[in-house]
Amino acid sequence: MVACASDEAEVFKLLLTAGADVNAKATDGLTALILAALISSNAGVVQQLLAAGADVNAMATVRTFETVGS
Repeated sequence: MVACASDEAEVFKLLLTAGADVNAKATDGLTALILAALISSNAGVVQQLLAAGADVNAMATVRTFETVGS
């Protein structure tokens, strides 16, 4: 998830190639797709997550952008 949020494109690609679970959730329910959509300045990350099968219906328990990363 950190690779998605930090725009580390090479690390992100490596993780996908290695079979990382694109739907893994943090304890607050955040997924890589949610973080990428909220934080990433690289739309390609979101597109790659979607292509890899990220769940667009996943829901986090955080309510506002300010709580992400707290």
